[in-house]
Amino acid sequence: MAIAAVGQICSTASMKANLDQCVRLVSKAAIGGAKVLFLPEASDYIAHNAQESLALAQPQSTSPFVQGLCAAAKSHSVAIHPAVALAQPGPGSPWCRRPAQVLTYPSAFTLRTGRAHWEALLRGRAIETQSWVVAAAQVGRHNDKRASYGRSLVVDPWGEVRLRLGGTRNDEGEAEDGAVEEIGFVDMDMALWETVRREMPLKRREHAYPEL
Repeated sequence: MAIAAVGQICSTASMKANLDQCVRLVSKAAIGGAKVLFLPEASDYIAHNAQESLALAQPQSTSPFVQGLCAAAKSHSVAIHPAVALAQPGPGSPWCRRPAQVLTYPSAFTLRTGRAHWEALLRGRAIETQSWVVAAAQVGRHNDKRASYGRSLVVDPWGEVRLRLGGTRNDEGEAEDGAVEEIGFVDMDMALWETVRREMPLKRREHAYPEL
């Protein structure tokens, strides 16, 4: 068994406020006994527009957000996994033949796509790859133009949801009470990964997915 933590935040254009959220989650993860914390896409910032986003962008080597997060991880002895686009065709497929025990999808889904596709896509990825799927999500209103669906999930290799965090409570994207900075823990049993692959072997069309 490996205890993993999944955290949700609501990023804004304030990198300091976003870092503060993440640091608190690192502390919660350590208290809960997790060795790794999965964080959402765009944990450092979500801007109002492209111009502001460009102004906020910094190299990882000098980013105060990255430096602060690394310092928190080191002080609490917790590894951090801060993204791929889940909705792209077949992103998990190459991993079917190069067996991955865990696939991660840090995300910031919109309300509309979240309601329609979020859980279906994640359970589908877990089933087709027979892997653990960890999806940490942004949640709530980031600014007057953007909100995220939340409901971070962990799905096991059989397609069962093992962890689900809170989401939004209305069409304006306001987060449910406790959903922002919510953290969840899951025992990721790698023996289950082996069992699923052994008892339900899949014939994979490897020629359809050339080497990356």
